[in-house]
Amino acid sequence: YGSCADTEEEDMDLGGGDYENGKWYHTALMFGGVNTNGKRGMWVFDGSTGGFDFADWQWCRDETMDFIQGMQLPGGILMSPIEVTAAALSPKAIQESYYDRVPDFRVRRGPVIDDQTRMTETIPYERTQFAYPMSLVSPPILLQTRVEKTNVCRNHLGSVYQDKIWADTTNGVTCELPYECDQDLLNTSTALMSCSTASTPSEFFGQRPLDLGGQIQFYEFLQSITDAPILVRNGLPQETSTFIDAQTKSITVAMVTFAPEYGLASTISITATLSTEVSVDFSVGHYQSLEGDQLQQYRWVSYIGFILAVVILIEKVVTIAHKDVRAEIPGFVVDFIIQVFLPIVYFSIRLSQVAASKASILETVGTEGLAGVPWSSRSVSLGSKVGQFFDGLEKFEAKLSNESLMGTFYFVHATAALFRLIFQTSAHPRTAILVNTMIQAAGDLWHFVILFFVLNFGFIALGMAQFASEKSEFSTPLRSFETLWEMLLGSMIESGAIPSSTWSYNALIMLYLIFYNFFIFMIMLNFIIAIIVEAYMKVVASIADMEAEQEFCSDVSSVTYVSIKSLVLRWPGHMQLIKALKENRKIVCNYAMMRRLFPNWGRRSMMGFLKHYQRYDFMAITHEVEPSEQHETIRQTVEEVEERLAVMLGVPVPTKAERVMEGHRLNMIGQQERQARINRSATGKKSKDRPDRIFAPTLVVKDTDNYKPLDGTQGHSGNMSNGDASDFDKMSLRLEARLEGTIIRMMQQLHADSAVADSAVPADTRMGIEEDAPENTRPRHTTGEDILPQTGVYGSLGHVGAGISSLCQSSPAHSPSSPPARTKGSQPELVQVQPTENQFYSLFPQFEWPK
Repeated sequence: YGSCADTEEEDMDLGGGDYENGKWYHTALMFGGVNTNGKRGMWVFDGSTGGFDFADWQWCRDETMDFIQGMQLPGGILMSPIEVTAAALSPKAIQESYYDRVPDFRVRRGPVIDDQTRMTETIPYERTQFAYPMSLVSPPILLQTRVEKTNVCRNHLGSVYQDKIWADTTNGVTCELPYECDQDLLNTSTALMSCSTASTPSEFFGQRPLDLGGQIQFYEFLQSITDAPILVRNGLPQETSTFIDAQTKSITVAMVTFAPEYGLASTISITATLSTEVSVDFSVGHYQSLEGDQLQQYRWVSYIGFILAVVILIEKVVTIAHKDVRAEIPGFVVDFIIQVFLPIVYFSIRLSQVAASKASILETVGTEGLAGVPWSSRSVSLGSKVGQFFDGLEKFEAKLSNESLMGTFYFVHATAALFRLIFQTSAHPRTAILVNTMIQAAGDLWHFVILFFVLNFGFIALGMAQFASEKSEFSTPLRSFETLWEMLLGSMIESGAIPSSTWSYNALIMLYLIFYNFFIFMIMLNFIIAIIVEAYMKVVASIADMEAEQEFCSDVSSVTYVSIKSLVLRWPGHMQLIKALKENRKIVCNYAMMRRLFPNWGRRSMMGFLKHYQRYDFMAITHEVEPSEQHETIRQTVEEVEERLAVMLGVPVPTKAERVMEGHRLNMIGQQERQARINRSATGKKSKDRPDRIFAPTLVVKDTDNYKPLDGTQGHSGNMSNGDASDFDKMSLRLEARLEGTIIRMMQQLHADSAVADSAVPADTRMGIEEDAPENTRPRHTTGEDILPQTGVYGSLGHVGAGISSLCQSSPAHSPSSPPARTKGSQPELVQVQPTENQFYSLFPQFEWPK
């Protein structure tokens, strides 16, 4: 070095003293250093002792010259590798380096072999077999997202404070002699401390950023950052310790592996997010190639899936064809989507993806993709290698994204099938206990969910507002919800070893947690238990009232047995039977009625059908259901309403037989009216040739109700025996009430008619009540709406109106406080009717046509 003139070059002689054989010496030269007086020159250190040679010259070197042109050593001297630093070290640093290496000097005696031998011999490769059946396809890559530095912070004090720190450092003793600060520190106020902007810098660590997966990221090799203290990028040295700083937002280690045995390629990403705290997470993605026998097996599985979907579709179409199509359409659509459409779509897409997996993995991970990057080639630039690597990685990530979408699709389909399976358990009363309990409790559960989320929202807001600054568990709404949910399941906030980190140290946190556990865990949790238990008890009670229900396996065996027996004996299908019974409005099956419904049904087969179901007690006409407490209350209420109506109308309470016969008469009227409407809709006008048929009120002889006149005489004998009459009474007791709305409208009309009639009758003689009768015996003139709420029963009053028309035909004398007694003289005139065989069966389906 010197003035860089050829005549002014200088040479440096090292080692002016005596040296011992077999001993190592540490020599250091520092060009461009300064002494304590600020003079520039060269330091020469021998061990820890150094000398300074003043020379304000420049290093004589240009880009065409080597950094070190040559070194001349006398014979018999060995030299270790030379260490060159990017900047001049301080005397203190050189001395520390010497003392750190003194232990090595004492044990090192020189090389085992000389240079000639070392240059001619080969070094065997130390082979180490892979411990796992997989390897890295490419070197691990570091990906960093970062923002730019700025001296303008979001708050004024931050800007002032960091400027003060920089000014105190550059203007203080830190940069005074004998210390020297670099130019970057002296000229840049953000060199020590800085705030961050939202923009990404245009260059970092000597490289420009890349757009990877929609994010602007900087890359570097993991081994370069961890193993080398200094990297040279674009001709500039970069200290690897500065790769992560305050402007780093996230660091990701990306690795790609491949297992040849299984044809499985994987990506492993380890991501560290740097904010107020450091959170580390990882993700693993797999892509497998199916070839040979495995591919053929998958094809067969897909074909079987297609066949099953078609079979299910045919079964659903056949089933819905034998039912009410309009009522079955919603269920058919749901089953079609879950069991037919979604499986066909999934297997179609998946089969094409699996068939192309061989070519896909070769293109992305194989020699045409990541495995084909020439990392060891010196003729290919680093930029080309990195570009090829990220192109292959992007294609591989696209394949993994498709795999993830198909996984989500399969999860949705499988979840829908799972819920359908749960709903299908309602086919049997015993297995339907889950579905029926949820249906029974649906209303209460819905309002419980609303209340639960309202309370949790309040606790989340309170926790974030009060404890987010000191407890990471409440830093975000999601973290707060996770914390509270884990507390609901029995855990508590994590406590450390020191007292201040426990949840009971802060009184506010302790009260917060106690309130949450009291309201949510102790009260709300018991609410939902009570709701479910109450619904469960109702479902169990309803199952106990079912007489036809058996144990699940017994029912399955019974259904199987009946299916085989019906096929052998050629019974009509169950849907055909149900349809015929509904169309003819029948609830009792006997030989005559079945013969009319199915005239082509063989006698032997029909008798086998009736005998098969006759063995069940609950199917018999004479079977009586043991009334529950609720049914008994309803029956007493109905009786009270009947008596009130009888008193109000001044007629006796209708007998059971009269109600049955009147019900048949009303059915005949309804059938006639429906037929008339059909005719009018077909012709567009009412037929004038057909007179409206009038059905007179039907009366039944007394013996059919086991009736005995009040005068003690025997009633007229009817066409039925006493046993038949008893069966007839029991059958009539089982009729369903179907005329609730009709009864209410009739009572309203009767009240209106009674109000008109009362206007023409003196007040003291209305309804047959004497003037001096007690007040509580006077019937009240009320509407149907006034009568029904007094009883609390609506749905069981339909059978009361069955005999109203016949009751209104008579005007017997009666007591003001009770229904008039039915005496022999008070019977209405009988209507003589000669019925046909069809009319007879419509009125008496349980009896044979008299020959």
